[in-house]
Amino acid sequence: MRVALLADTHFVHDRAAAIGTRRAGIADLLLLRAVHRLNRHIRPDLTVILGDLVNDGNAPEADAQFQTMRKTLDLLRMPWMALPGNHDADPKRFFRHFPRPPDTVDVAGVRFLPFVDPEEPGYNARRSEPDIGRMRAARADGWRGPVVMLQHVPLFPPGLHPCPYNYVNAAELVQHMEQHGILAAVGGHYHSGFAPLRRGSSYFVAAPALCEAPFAYLLLDIGTESVQAERQTLAMPADLGLVDIHVHTHLAYCSENMDIGLARSLASDFGLAGLRFTEHSGHLYFNPRDYGAKCFAGGIASASPEHNRMREYTGALTGFGVDPASWGIEIDADFRGDLLVQPQDLPPLPFRVGAVHGLRTLQSPQADDAHAAEDFLAVLNRFLGPDLAVLAHPFRVFRRAGRSAPAGLFAPTVRLLKERGLAAEINFHTNDPDPQFVRQCIDAGVPLAFGSDAHNLYEVGEFFPHLDLLRRAGFDGDPRDVLSTVARTRA
Repeated sequence: MRVALLADTHFVHDRAAAIGTRRAGIADLLLLRAVHRLNRHIRPDLTVILGDLVNDGNAPEADAQFQTMRKTLDLLRMPWMALPGNHDADPKRFFRHFPRPPDTVDVAGVRFLPFVDPEEPGYNARRSEPDIGRMRAARADGWRGPVVMLQHVPLFPPGLHPCPYNYVNAAELVQHMEQHGILAAVGGHYHSGFAPLRRGSSYFVAAPALCEAPFAYLLLDIGTESVQAERQTLAMPADLGLVDIHVHTHLAYCSENMDIGLARSLASDFGLAGLRFTEHSGHLYFNPRDYGAKCFAGGIASASPEHNRMREYTGALTGFGVDPASWGIEIDADFRGDLLVQPQDLPPLPFRVGAVHGLRTLQSPQADDAHAAEDFLAVLNRFLGPDLAVLAHPFRVFRRAGRSAPAGLFAPTVRLLKERGLAAEINFHTNDPDPQFVRQCIDAGVPLAFGSDAHNLYEVGEFFPHLDLLRRAGFDGDPRDVLSTVARTRA
């Protein structure tokens, strides 16, 4: 079975807070990013949070901080448990906000023993005699599967690792592990982490701190007699020089918490070489009520001047000191394939992404695939041109209509992109790009672009699925070799 291990978020509500190397002020966003990745792309059997969720559990605001983290953990789509760490302070206060796990938790053929052990000087811990009794009793009911202990402070045989934190009675506990067939001891607390150490038949693991760059966590694969760990990071490999070409602002009607300044900061935190802001053109010209069928059917001529927020958009980019070379716009196609933008508004926005968000044929549930495909290609043929650099989420309009992209659309779309000199965006925002389309783009020499389509700050630069998609499409080279120049920089 697979268990995801998250540890040491050290959350505080102050966005600017950085306690040493701890990015405590964005810990809620880091946890949210991890939760969404686990839910959608990794799907472990169990997720465990190994303590120090907040930086000061004795602070007056700790209850509100615990609740913020609990709200995010409740989004997990698999069983989860959270244990307190020394920074979470009083375990009783902690368990007013998080469910206290029982003495044994059996998941997918593995028995977990969660412990809340008292702290000892030097940020160490001690296991009490009653809890040692739980170790002795782990198999008393005849359990034959693996047994894994969970706690905040790492446990390992003294001298096996230079980690300065351990149990003051570690030698005794390791002996009990061997005697009673406990496969592994899993902790957090030591921010560098280690995984996995082995002595005899026992394994010892410490998950890294999620709050310190590159924001790592562990995936632990537990077999009958073995433990393997994969360390993954929320940040992207900085040496790739990736650029997020599709980031929204607070002006998007679908923005959840977007903030231009914080998005730029997060791009750096997450290992990006840069990002480009690309606000929806339809959101800048139409009010929320009129955006949708009216703007797609009537085109830019149907926009009311009093709703034009273009100056507000460029003013916000100026106010946050965004390099004008990164100013962009996501231009909608209307039902005819015309660009939903005033020509006089284009010069200040040098980077332009084109998006098909609506098709006339898809307004009718009875429309067949053949007519929808014909409509889509007609719109693209008119829409794709020199004013655009990238086609955003090429076939998502079908997914949003509850359909699959009609068979045979990939090849003609690739041909149009090649002829018009546009890149194809890989975009997972409410979308699942098809590896076959990506492979066809690569084979035809159509460049790709990575876009988060971020409407929530946790999404900025989240290219874990993008890199995985390249592998699933059969590409195992340097991603920079297939990315458009607008989507990467060379080291």
